[in-house]
Amino acid sequence: MLISYDGRTEFAKLMGMALITTDGEAIEGEALDDVEVGGVVTHTIIDLQRDDAPVI
Repeated sequence: MLISYDGRTEFAKLMGMALITTDGEAIEGEALDDVEVGGVVTHTIIDLQRDDAPVI
C-alpha cells in the first residue's frame, strides 16, 4: 500500500498488525496513528523494454 508517514510517502506491506516499509522499517503500535493510507496497490506495471526476462 502507499502510505504517508513522518513527512514522506512510500510503499509498505501489511504484516500482521504492523506495516513494513521497503527499507525494512516496521511501523507498529501507537506509531500507526500517524500513518495515512493513500491507497492499496492492485496491479504492478512492468516495462517490457527494461525487463530482463519478459513472459510472453
